[in-house]
Order: sequence, then C-alpha cells, then structure tokens
Amino acid sequence: MTRLHFDARDLFRTTRLGWSLKKMWVAFCGLLVHYIVYAGCAYAGLAISQATSLRELWAYYGFFPEPTPTLVYYVGATLALFVLLLTSCGICRITYQQLKGDAFYASGEAWKFLRASWRSVVLGPLLVLALLVFLLACGALIGLVGRYVPVLGEWGVALFFIPIFFAALVAIFIAFVLPVAFLFAPAIVGTTKDDALEVVIQSFSLLWSQPWRLLLYVAGLLLTICAGTFILGWLAFYALGLITAVYGLAMGEKLSAMLLVAIQYLPDNLIAFFFTRGVLPYPDLHGWPSGSLLWAGRLLAVSLLLIVGFVLSYTFSAYSTGITLIYLILRKKKDDEDLLEREEEEEAAEQKEAATDTARAADAKGDGDEQKAE
Repeated sequence: MTRLHFDARDLFRTTRLGWSLKKMWVAFCGLLVHYIVYAGCAYAGLAISQATSLRELWAYYGFFPEPTPTLVYYVGATLALFVLLLTSCGICRITYQQLKGDAFYASGEAWKFLRASWRSVVLGPLLVLALLVFLLACGALIGLVGRYVPVLGEWGVALFFIPIFFAALVAIFIAFVLPVAFLFAPAIVGTTKDDALEVVIQSFSLLWSQPWRLLLYVAGLLLTICAGTFILGWLAFYALGLITAVYGLAMGEKLSAMLLVAIQYLPDNLIAFFFTRGVLPYPDLHGWPSGSLLWAGRLLAVSLLLIVGFVLSYTFSAYSTGITLIYLILRKKKDDEDLLEREEEEEAAEQKEAATDTARAADAKGDGDEQKAE
C-alpha cells in the first residue's frame, strides 16, 4: 500500500500516477464516447434548427459542429457530461486500487464497478441540483403569493423576511456545493463505493469543513496537470515536427498535400499550427489534392485527432488521479480516517465472515453425515 503524506506534497504524485496506459485507455474510451454523444446531438440540433441535410452540415463543420440552442443539443451535452463523470469514476477506482497496492486491477474490473455504481455518480450531483432548484422554486412561489394575494401576501413576506433571508443564504451555499459534487462524485464513489446520498453528504462536508484546503488543492492540481500536459504536448509537437522534416524530404509534395487536406478538418488554426509547425514542408502545390491523396489526407486528419485524444487522455487521467488524492487527503483531515486502511479492514472482515460461514456449513454437513450414519 502506498503511504501518503496527507498534505499538499501528495499532489506532486499526480503527473506520475496519471501516466498510466491503463488509466489513459479508460480515459480515451470515455472521451471517445463523450465526443460521439456530443457531436451526434450537436449535428441533430443543427439539422433541426437549420433544416439542412447532414451531408451539407458535415461539409461545413467537419468533426466539430457548433452548439445550437435546441432541446436535443442540451440533452446530448448533459449525457456527454455524465459520460465524463462515469469515466472519471473508473479512473478514480483504478487509482484507489493502485494506491492500495493492487497494481493488477484491470480496466475491465473498473467497467464492472461502473455498471454497479453508475447511479451514485449520476444521482449524487443531481440531488444537490434538485435541492437548489427546490429552494429557488419555493422562493418564486413566495414571491407570487406576495404579488397576487392582497394584504396577507405582502404582510407575510415582511413578517417572514428573516427566515427567507437565511433560506437564501442556504441556497447560495448549495450553489457552491454543486460544483464540488460534480468534481468529487467520481472520487467519492470510486474510493468508498458509497451511494448517492453519501455523495451529497460528503460534498457538503468538504465545502463546510475544508473550504480553503479544497480551493488551494484544486488550484494546485490544475497547475500540476497543466505542467504535465505541457510537457507531453511539447514532446508531441517536436515528434510531429520531426515527421514533417524527415518524411517531407522523402515524400516531397505528397506529404504537403496530405497535410493540406488534414488541417481542414482540425478545429482551429491553433491546432493546425501545432501539427504543421506553422509551415508546410513544400507549400507550392499544383492545385487541390484529389484521388488517393485526398483520402490519404482525410485518414491523416483522423490520425492527428487521435493524437489529440492521446494528449487529452493523459490530461483526463491526471485530473481523475488528482481528485482521488485530494479526496483521500481531505477525508483524512476532516474525519481523521485513512480510506485505504478502512477498505482493508472491511475486506478482512468480509473474508473472516466468509470463512466463518464456510466453517459453519462444514460443521452442519458433518453433523448431518453423522446422523445418517447412525
């Protein structure tokens, strides 16, 4: 089992623990599903709002459709968000088992864990949101009573204004709890296997008892992730530069033609610059590529986007690892409880109980055999 310091020093483990092909594979799969759900619903929203065929929309937007204020888009964006939460929970579970010393905890076991615990990850933040909406709805109802009920309405608002004020303070506090619930629901479920109600309780407890540590640790985590992502992105940048330099000399205008097609499918000029280093190897091309070069360029665009996914997978893996470490630290600070040891005690108790049941079953079977012999 990994021994933690249970302070800010543990956050420096994030970049190293996040660099795990197992976690990055889970992150990549989650990001891919997230993209498919989001892009599919975004295209559906565009097709509905603009009354345009998907073929024409694809020719204009490519891999990155823009958002539209339609119901189908908002539903897709919400589902895509929950895909990220569930993926993060799987990575948190792998990190937790790794910190316990189980280096052989497979990604398949993480997916099984998610199938059993996904409701807690999704419903926990939704319960906090529902509580906030309920308080706001009550406030709106009181306002309507004050507006439309003569005499008693305005008198009631005036008499109960102090309780209304404190209810508003509670609503503001819940509004701050909501992002905490979305951030730490994967870590809470991934480490303790608790239900949605426990996610709500722990989210309130984290913000109430450890607000400054929570804020500083999250800020430190973001800086650490940015540093790790920058290093990986820098290496990827120069690896692609090496490819364009070496292969460009050998392939000549063909590589330039493929890159010219590929960058048309990239989301913006910044990422296009990232992949081509600002200059194509041989910029003077004779017309737009066609035939096999056109399709090779499109396949190259997919490869470049997969490289983006590779870098983002590390970022997401490091983020999920970091929130797991933060939750373990804060749980130790506020409750003086080492979740790594608590889980080991629970497993030992379960094993002892199972051994006792086996012994009792053996004894009962032995007594039955003796009775038959008599």
